[in-house]
Amino acid sequence: PTPSGAVAVQAPDIQAPDAPTGVTLDPTGTLVSGQGEPGATVTVRDAAGNVLATATADPVTGQFEVTLPTAQNNGQTLQVSQSDVRGNAGSPTPLPVPDTTPATAPTAVAISADGQSVSGNGVAGDTIEVRNAGGTLLGTATVESNGTFTVTLTPAQLDGQQLNITQIDASNLPSSPAAVT
Repeated sequence: PTPSGAVAVQAPDIQAPDAPTGVTLDPTGTLVSGQGEPGATVTVRDAAGNVLATATADPVTGQFEVTLPTAQNNGQTLQVSQSDVRGNAGSPTPLPVPDTTPATAPTAVAISADGQSVSGNGVAGDTIEVRNAGGTLLGTATVESNGTFTVTLTPAQLDGQQLNITQIDASNLPSSPAAVT
């Protein structure tokens, strides 16, 4: 028997790309960059899996920049993944985002009639600090699970001066002060 001539067959590309590498977020929280597979589609998702933005990696170098529509700065973890030109999806690279958003100011702040405490509402688990107009710390408390707080003041404040109450979140970022007299 005479062998037949060779026939070229193209094997299908079913290999998923590796996870993107060198993934960073710029200080403004709006630009993700890194290294991917040349020509791949890079997708950035929020912690809930929602697509924030996509871009195409450079067709020669694989470098990419993805511009996000809103700043990501609340301490969440983004997921950055890529799909190659054949549609094979790779594993995501987690991108922890620093929390650069200050806490919100406490609300419904009031001083007791005897000047011994300040109470109000805040975010459960955050720390409340009360300072006098000169910046001296008069007391601290942790916001309760129901969102309320009471700070015992030392010494009692009975002279009608303004007190500044700030809320400090888990990232140690203080709010703008709420004032009470």
